[in-house]
Amino acid sequence: MADVFIKTLNMGIAAGWLIVAVVVLRVLVKRAPKRFRLLLWAVVGLRLVLPVSIESALSLVPSAQTLPEGVMYAAAPELNTGIAALNDAINPAFTAAFAPEPAASANPLQVLLPVASVIWLAGAAAMLLWALVSWLRLRRRVADAVLLEGNVFESERVASPFVLGLIRPRIYLPFGLDEGAREQVLTHERAHIARGDHVIKPLGWLILAVYWYNPLVWLAYALFCRDIELACDERVIRRLPVSGRADYSQALLDLSRPHHGVGACPLAFGESAVKCRVKSVLTYKRPAFWLIMLAAVLCIGAAVCFLTDPKAEADDSVQNDSHDYGIPITVTAVLPENFPEQVLEFAKGCAAQQAANMDYLNISAAEITELASYSEAELTDGGVACLFKLGAHYELADPENVMPAGGMLIEGGWLTRADSGGDRFMLLRRDGDNWSYVGITTALMIQEAYGGDYDAAVLGEYERILASGVTWSSNLAVSSLYGIQFRFEFDIDYTRIEAECSSGRISGGEPGEELAWTPEPDTTSDTIDFTVYNGEEAVYSGSIAITRIARPSEIANTYLAQLNCHGLAMSAKASNLGAVIEPA
Repeated sequence: MADVFIKTLNMGIAAGWLIVAVVVLRVLVKRAPKRFRLLLWAVVGLRLVLPVSIESALSLVPSAQTLPEGVMYAAAPELNTGIAALNDAINPAFTAAFAPEPAASANPLQVLLPVASVIWLAGAAAMLLWALVSWLRLRRRVADAVLLEGNVFESERVASPFVLGLIRPRIYLPFGLDEGAREQVLTHERAHIARGDHVIKPLGWLILAVYWYNPLVWLAYALFCRDIELACDERVIRRLPVSGRADYSQALLDLSRPHHGVGACPLAFGESAVKCRVKSVLTYKRPAFWLIMLAAVLCIGAAVCFLTDPKAEADDSVQNDSHDYGIPITVTAVLPENFPEQVLEFAKGCAAQQAANMDYLNISAAEITELASYSEAELTDGGVACLFKLGAHYELADPENVMPAGGMLIEGGWLTRADSGGDRFMLLRRDGDNWSYVGITTALMIQEAYGGDYDAAVLGEYERILASGVTWSSNLAVSSLYGIQFRFEFDIDYTRIEAECSSGRISGGEPGEELAWTPEPDTTSDTIDFTVYNGEEAVYSGSIAITRIARPSEIANTYLAQLNCHGLAMSAKASNLGAVIEPA
């Protein structure tokens, strides 16, 4: 629910820029037909209800995601207003307020935003309940109204004429209206019905109920209600002789009543901005053609510029793989249409990891030459284990000074086989449309252990890889119970542990303090490199490979940790809270 709330926050903020623009445009088209104001408010309504938007270079919306996706789980949460100066002004304070403490398992926003989402729903429900109660009270008040003609009723409990009802709207009049005033009023209220205002206004209230916390949406609704009446007045007086405008204005004044605030219903004749409406009626002039065209152009321009999102800035991490993986990685493999992007990213990560493991060879680039699905197998927990052949070549910066050994094969300055293991196979897990990385195996392993049977290998290797490490599950929604952090307890004598990782966050490592790893929201794999010191002596040095092997939901993850350190072994704690590392 918090994700939905964040979505509405972002939609409301984006619409806020449009509302400000419409407030300004209302002044520019002041002399234009009032229906153009309603067209502008229709654009606002679309911006508030459309969950998706196309990107455009013409967009004037600074940012479509002021609260970035994953802000609840970020180590240093920041806002993205789309205005650099504004970001620089507010983000230091925002980060300081909501960044998690080093030893805490939860970003404060993980608590605040779910609570805020509950308050948001409660407020929306209260708004809708108020509308329902108001409608029922009004229906009760006019229950004994007397039919006058058609859908027109009179009631002694009505102070001002109004329209009530969605499917079968009725016009209610107070008793005692003289014939002239009655004619003016009925013309006005029938114009409302003909325009569909009796439906449009409640829809506006429904949108307001969703965005009740946004003051700009309240302003928009108030002005929208005023413009409904002005547009309806204009429609009536266009058909009146000039002499009839005075009578219409007098009817407005005679039937005016105190305005008690905005509501979903009804469309009351003398309730909204009577002074402004009388002035508009008495000063009405048929607009010039050029003014009508200008208003139409402004409405179209508002739609083009504010119903679209700004184009995403080019991300260097996408355009230049060296930012993501340490070396440029190209893909020359022929992939089928709609090949999963996650699988390709895992393949790039595996190639980069292989290159990092052979850093002594001074590898300058990698090329993925083959990525093909070999086998799949259903898992007992509902997931699917998938085996992909991963063909990769590695460019040597100085091939003349590299001596092939241990099954290596160098061709044309490229390392085409890294060792005697042969082709590499990437093991993944699929849960619906979500993929997670499990591990790597080789053609030699599949041949020796499974006789080259890839169908047997996919399940066998899945179980073997999982058995070789420690798994745990995290649920961001219940971090206070289970924690996002995975804690490694070093059951050895040490004075400090120095550690670093690339994707998550590391904390702890002082004497008697566990080493804690916290993933980022989109972390699929990470490597913790650590060195254990006793005094000034480095007694152990190794790494812990962490991979996400399952994602049951958007806020739940299952990770696998595998230790690679000579002289140490790792075992799971009795609970889902970490692992113990001790001498082998």
